[in-house]
Amino acid sequence: MRLAQDVEETPAPSALSSRKRSLSSVPVSDTKRARKTKITGPAAVADVADALRFVASHLASSDEANNGPPSTPQRRTTAIRAVTTDKNLTHPEQLQLMGLFVSNIAAADSYLAIDDVELRTEFIRQQLASLV
Repeated sequence: MRLAQDVEETPAPSALSSRKRSLSSVPVSDTKRARKTKITGPAAVADVADALRFVASHLASSDEANNGPPSTPQRRTTAIRAVTTDKNLTHPEQLQLMGLFVSNIAAADSYLAIDDVELRTEFIRQQLASLV
C-alpha cells in the first residue's frame, strides 16, 4: 500500500513537462532581436540633432509668419550698415557711432527712425558729443 501512496504523490511526467514549458514563454530569438534595436550613443546624438533641427525650423517658420519687428541684433546690424553708408559723417564719427550702437540699441533705433538726413546727422552728433 505504501507503494501506491508514493506513486500518487509524485506528479506524472507529462505534468512536469507542461510546467517547464509554461515558465519560459519568450523564445530566445525575441530577446536577441531586442538587443539589436538598442540605441547606440551616436544614434542617440543623431536623433537629438534631428529634433533640434525640427524645433529650429518651426521657430523660424513661426517668426516669418508673425512678421513682427526685427530682433535686437538685426536692428543693431541694420543701423551699423546704415552708418557705413552715411556720407554726412566722418570716418571717426562713423566708428564712434558703431561703438555707441553696440552698447545702446535705443540710439540705433532712433538713428534708423529718423528719415530726414540732416536731422539724423545733427541728432547723432549730439549723441556723440554727450559721450565725450
